[in-house]
Amino acid sequence: MVAPVVTGFFEAVAVVICLSWIWVNAYHYYPMIATSLGSLAGRTKAAGRRVVPSVFAARFGPIAGDATGTAPLPDEELPTIDVLLPAYREEEVIEHSIASVNAADYPQDKLTVSVLVEPDDDETRAGLRRIEDDLDFETITVPESYPGDANKPRALNYGFEQTDGDVVSITDAEDVVHPQLYRRVAGRLDEGYDYVQGRLDMVNEDDGWMNTLFRAEYGYWYMVNTWAKYYRGYPIPLGGTTCFFPRELLETMSDRRLEKYGDPWDDADWEWIRGRDMEGYRPWDPQNVTEDFELGLFLWQEGYDARYVKTTPTDEESPLSLDPWVKQRTRWKKGKIYTFVQYAKHPPESLREKVHIYTQSAVPHLGPVNLAAVVVILLGANLLGYPLHPVTKTALLLGFVLAAIIVALYSYGYWTVSDRDGWTRLRRAATVGLTLPVYWLMQWLADLRALKQAYTGELHWAKTTHFGRNVDPDGNPEAAIDAELAEEGETVNPDGGFRQSPSLGPWRTPSLSRRTRLLALAGIVVLGVALRVYGLDGWSLYGDELYSITSRGALPPSEILTVPIPLDSHPPLYYLLLHFWMDLFGNSVASARALSVILSAAGMVLLYLLGAQLYDDRVGLLAALLYAVSTFQIHYGRIARMYSLFVVLTLASWYTFVRLREKSTASAVGYVLSTVLLVYTHVFALFVVASQYLYVFLSETRAGIDWRRWATVQAAVGLLSLPWIAMLGNHVLGLLTGAREGSIIAWVPEPNVGIITHTILRYVGWPNHFPLLNGTWSLRAVAAVIVVVYSACLVLAILRFTSDREYAFGDLPTAGQLGSLLVVPIAVPFLISYLIVPVYFPRFTIPASLALFLLVAVGIVNVTGRRRQFAIVAVVLLCSGVLVGQYHATDTAADWEGSAACINEGAEPGDAVLYQTFWTQNYVEYYQDTPDGEKFGVLSPDELEADREYGMNRSQVAGLAEEFDRIWLFQYQPSDENRLLSTLRETHDVALVKNYGPILVYRLERTPSDDPAAPPTSTGLVGAGAGVSLAGGDGTCSG
Repeated sequence: MVAPVVTGFFEAVAVVICLSWIWVNAYHYYPMIATSLGSLAGRTKAAGRRVVPSVFAARFGPIAGDATGTAPLPDEELPTIDVLLPAYREEEVIEHSIASVNAADYPQDKLTVSVLVEPDDDETRAGLRRIEDDLDFETITVPESYPGDANKPRALNYGFEQTDGDVVSITDAEDVVHPQLYRRVAGRLDEGYDYVQGRLDMVNEDDGWMNTLFRAEYGYWYMVNTWAKYYRGYPIPLGGTTCFFPRELLETMSDRRLEKYGDPWDDADWEWIRGRDMEGYRPWDPQNVTEDFELGLFLWQEGYDARYVKTTPTDEESPLSLDPWVKQRTRWKKGKIYTFVQYAKHPPESLREKVHIYTQSAVPHLGPVNLAAVVVILLGANLLGYPLHPVTKTALLLGFVLAAIIVALYSYGYWTVSDRDGWTRLRRAATVGLTLPVYWLMQWLADLRALKQAYTGELHWAKTTHFGRNVDPDGNPEAAIDAELAEEGETVNPDGGFRQSPSLGPWRTPSLSRRTRLLALAGIVVLGVALRVYGLDGWSLYGDELYSITSRGALPPSEILTVPIPLDSHPPLYYLLLHFWMDLFGNSVASARALSVILSAAGMVLLYLLGAQLYDDRVGLLAALLYAVSTFQIHYGRIARMYSLFVVLTLASWYTFVRLREKSTASAVGYVLSTVLLVYTHVFALFVVASQYLYVFLSETRAGIDWRRWATVQAAVGLLSLPWIAMLGNHVLGLLTGAREGSIIAWVPEPNVGIITHTILRYVGWPNHFPLLNGTWSLRAVAAVIVVVYSACLVLAILRFTSDREYAFGDLPTAGQLGSLLVVPIAVPFLISYLIVPVYFPRFTIPASLALFLLVAVGIVNVTGRRRQFAIVAVVLLCSGVLVGQYHATDTAADWEGSAACINEGAEPGDAVLYQTFWTQNYVEYYQDTPDGEKFGVLSPDELEADREYGMNRSQVAGLAEEFDRIWLFQYQPSDENRLLSTLRETHDVALVKNYGPILVYRLERTPSDDPAAPPTSTGLVGAGAGVSLAGGDGTCSG
């Protein structure tokens, strides 16, 4: 009863989330689509040809640019403009803003700069006194006794009454305006538009990843989104700067505000106002910390027409570190919450107004909805295994498609506004697209903070500090910037590029004593080895292991190297290593698996070394501990396959990759050797190398590696890997051109989103690894707890909360490096599987789990307080202990040894033993010991009359049945028709069927001569039918 209720809850929440997504996307995308169609129609008409139906041109109309062809106004007809410049502690940057206005191409006798300062802002007033002889401006101090709390809208209202220009403009203290801005605006107002909004551009993109994303966001917002909304008649949410209003309009809006919302001033306030011959105008809401956004909606609601000017951008500066960014975003979102509540109390009259105003006020607060979607849909439905309704799946798919479009539009927005060289723009546009989800997560966190502050009534103004990086982006910031960034461990690159964390030396400063870290590492290795050795030979080898031991690994070394890809897609290195290992230690179950245990133990040490190299000892030890207790790593670190070698060489390659910046011969040789060996271990090694390429491409400093050095080591890797790469490439080319049939890995299933969830669940320890399958709901829930903890730690690896209660970035370059290793081996094969040919299988992506452990370890270290850190580790270890315990208690789902024992026990002299040549031949060669019986390989039952050297076809099997009275048939996952069994039953009866999971053992005895041959019947356990022993794996096989 509980499961249907929980499923129903998830379904209901998912539907609500999907509906909100669909509405928001429809609201935002309609103006962009309509504007694009209208632009296309206009261009088609101008070209004298029709490409789209004329209905589009009639419906949407041609789209014009800023310039309408109207002649510029002569100077004598230009309006006087009052530039209100509110400033609070902006002494470092205000000079540049005033100077840019003074330098504008506009009659200076018609352009007045009024700097609005607070009484307690001695720093800004002192800065203004230093420049008053060089620049033209006037200072207006907002009296402390002026009604209201000190903030920007209050200062604007006061400054409005102290000036008398025809047009009022708002410019922030850090802004640098375009020289042609004022003439362009005057022309638009003269054309009859009621007010004008100019374009804003966050130009200090060189200051870091966040600043690049900020510029991309403004590029998307002002070059795509706002532009389209303007042409479709949507409300334009005004920016807090570069907006222009005729004075009469603001006076009218002040009167309308008092009529609509009432007057918060009392008699004493009005007495103060009248005593100074003021009118008490308040066009800006003095209680709204996003007064610009609210005024834009109010103007639209009152029916005024806006004009958007995008060709004369104002250069702004985005925050240089995370804490001021979060506080700035919190203020923006908090003001929009206030606006939404205000309109809820005073509802718009028409449905059209309600739709636009409520949507635009609510859209910035989708953070909680998106976080709820992650928890409910991804963690709830996927991790706990509850299926979603097809309608919900369709809506989610649409949501993901639209999210991908937004990602592309953000990259396009960055591309259109950036003035960097082509290579830099390309690299950063790619960075925008790949990392935008992290930027969204930052906004969601700010949204949660804003909701909390709005609920608790914290509506105060949060000041954003500026340093003039939009004026001199290539110069070094002032000491105040360095002090701010020093708290986050950041420095400034001397070439003016991205701010990076300090370059990694040959070793990070040890955080623990040598004795402590060695003892801790030894303890982790002992624990990890014990978890891998326990019950090492307690379950039989399964099919892939048997192949490694009896087939590929048993070949002479020269033949191991030349096995063609269609027969085995895996490179030869592991098989060579296993071959020589078995020469020394034999091919018993424990011996063959011991090689993987040793390699897995080496992986713990290498993971520690990599973590210590990238971060510190604590990170390395925690990552090694997570690796040691993960059933994913335990399982693949104890089976006779190449995965533990894959892990070790991935770590070795990445460790030497990090050290390539040292410019030593040892690091270059180590990288080349480890990477070449990695390529010869597993096909998916190519995705590990691709993740290194991606990071080098996206890194502003090429990961600190000289490009000649990088090109040299890659040339060496390519040359030494060429034999295998050529073989693989030839096979892939044959598949793509149709020259070959099948796939690189023919048995890999078609991809689906659920397989990504299963991959993550396996990484954290869900014990569902063939042949030890234990995917119960309860264990899945335990694994889901670890996923939740890991997810939080991943966030903390990027965004941390300091002991001073400030937000700060972690080591972004290093996190980005590990992020590429985490994402590329999962995402790229999945896309290949989805678009071209299936290649994705969870265990193939095992290198990505290493990055996950490292990033989670970083997140744990970034948690403030030892007790919290220990609590997180305790939860992970407790859950992992449950999962590991269940893993070791699970019986094999494919008991090859038991099935062999059955035949060995029951076979008698003169019996025939039939087995499938492909799937079970390795089992026969390893486990079967029936000297008195004769063994015969048979082809697949579907190969009716095939004639192959290595097996018998069905006609040959029928002839063989005539020679033997008793036949043992060993089959692995037989088909429902099972034609082979049907052929044998023409002359023999089924006397025994033994079930060992996917393995079936039949004993057939000749039908007595006085009975007619039994007709063929359906196969399998059902086909064995009446009168036949259907013993399980524990029954007797003798008879």
